[in-house]
Amino acid sequence: MLFFGVLSLIMIGCGDKAPTQEALAGEQELAIRLATNYRQGSIGYQQLENFAQTLQEKSENTIVVKVYATNEWSNAEEFAEYVELGSLEMACLKLESAEQLQTAYALYKQPYLFSNLQAVESYILGAEGRKALDILPQDFYGVGFVPDGYLYLVDNGQVQWESYGIVKHLGETKALENTKIYDLRAVYSIQPLVTMRDWWDMLTEEQQSWIQESFSEAVVASFAGQRESDPTQTLLSSGVIFEDNTAPAWNSYSSMYQNQREAYFAEHSDSLTAYWRPVVISPAITGEEAVS
Repeated sequence: MLFFGVLSLIMIGCGDKAPTQEALAGEQELAIRLATNYRQGSIGYQQLENFAQTLQEKSENTIVVKVYATNEWSNAEEFAEYVELGSLEMACLKLESAEQLQTAYALYKQPYLFSNLQAVESYILGAEGRKALDILPQDFYGVGFVPDGYLYLVDNGQVQWESYGIVKHLGETKALENTKIYDLRAVYSIQPLVTMRDWWDMLTEEQQSWIQESFSEAVVASFAGQRESDPTQTLLSSGVIFEDNTAPAWNSYSSMYQNQREAYFAEHSDSLTAYWRPVVISPAITGEEAVS
């Protein structure tokens, strides 16, 4: 029964006939199937498409990456399982799924972590971003964090954070009636791109370098694009109307989420939170000090 359960999971991943590495690669040496929950045209999807193109060029067509958008590869909550089974080489994990691998990743759902785009870029491309990826379970390897832009607070009777890609889709489909949208610039969406450690270790050092360099270059290009063309302006042209930042509700939400951040840091202190709130270790009490 276990065998048939696993077989079913593999088969439903991308329809009844999940493409094999050989089918994707043709005469290529290496094929990578990469699943995401991003909509085509979203910031995260564009970054990964850029990564795929750069990697293919850098490897002189010896590595090909197939990027799957949302709903093109089964349920996003099961991506990590597909990677473990080998039916995916890489997956971009929603934070809820990433938290199941590393609970400390709940940090990245907290508001007002980053002051601006440069702060996000420096973090995910720097030593702290690498440190955060290295605390994944030993069987997993973190390629990098995928940037997907700021989340927008959507109030349609139920308040929730939504991505640029989803808000853009709602605007284009005229589905924002009786909906208020706030651009608080509070939560910047990042998701870890993961693979299995044993798969990563089977690659040559050159292949690993190509992958990491291509990913980093695509991240840099993504942030350059976000600075050059503010995604919010694109949403305005898609029919999205934002609440004015002088509105009482805007200020109330801003204060509420700043308090949420402070409450999180008051309750959590670990290797990740230390980047924002360094852990202060009290000096040891010497014998003379203890007597006095």
